[in-house]
Amino acid sequence: PAGDYMAVDYHGDIVIVPTEAGVGEKTQVTSSPWRERAQEYSPDGKKLAYVSDESGDQEVWLFDFGTGSKKMLTKYPSEKAGITWSLNSQKLAFTADNRIFEVDVAGGPQRQLAHNEAGGFNIDQYSADGNWLLYSRSDDEQNSDIYMYDIRAKKEYNVTRSPWTERGAALTPDGKTVVFTSNRDGTTNQLYAVSLS
Repeated sequence: PAGDYMAVDYHGDIVIVPTEAGVGEKTQVTSSPWRERAQEYSPDGKKLAYVSDESGDQEVWLFDFGTGSKKMLTKYPSEKAGITWSLNSQKLAFTADNRIFEVDVAGGPQRQLAHNEAGGFNIDQYSADGNWLLYSRSDDEQNSDIYMYDIRAKKEYNVTRSPWTERGAALTPDGKTVVFTSNRDGTTNQLYAVSLS
């Protein structure tokens, strides 16, 4: 998050390297016969979540920079993707088997938030308070819309509702507007915005 280091996966292992040549030390996060990938820093920079098949199934793991330890966060037999952190670094969401799951960093089982048999999800971000999740998902005709998901009420709201392909959403810092890409002009993707009020 500070920009002075970055996490890269190379030949199935994850390494932290300085972004400026000759400044800082390299840190080996994993060194195993398993395949590790899809690494994502926590917003506070203290942890790194990643996908590994060390357990025999692809699972989300957590590396703690302070202790140098790692632990498995999930247990669900499916390919994992789309790791997305809450801003307080206390929980994260991910996709698996056309579902969205959420898990607490402190421990406990993953919780299924949503299921989309038509084709899964692309998670974009949490709201600042961690109570909403912004994502896109496709319908049976493979048209993609942007949704806000109320985690507490377990209810989703379609915020773009159109027959076009809309993805790549982001909340503005004040949380009042969603910016997204869409091909609704009939040609190339353009940026659009929708007010949540």
